[in-house]
Amino acid sequence: MNKKATDGFVLAFWITAAVIVVLSGPLYFYFSALPVSGARLAQLKSGMTTNDVTLVLGKPIETRRLSDGDMWIYESYVHFWAVEVFFDSEGHYTNYWRD
Repeated sequence: MNKKATDGFVLAFWITAAVIVVLSGPLYFYFSALPVSGARLAQLKSGMTTNDVTLVLGKPIETRRLSDGDMWIYESYVHFWAVEVFFDSEGHYTNYWRD
């Protein structure tokens, strides 16, 4: 292999590596984004109504009826991360769980 061909392959390698690095940044944030920020979760106080929680977190993507209340589910874009918000049988916030 001559010097020009080797230089061309090296240049192509580094350009490809740079493109991969540049494109992987936004993908990292897309795949690792939590559905609800810690700052917003910190605003939740025991006893808040479902309307109050909706004002802080927005609408959940799914709700489930449990034997002792309700569970609201917030998921990230690709469903890697979830936050589950729990309400008692009277519709008041009790706690949350984040995976």
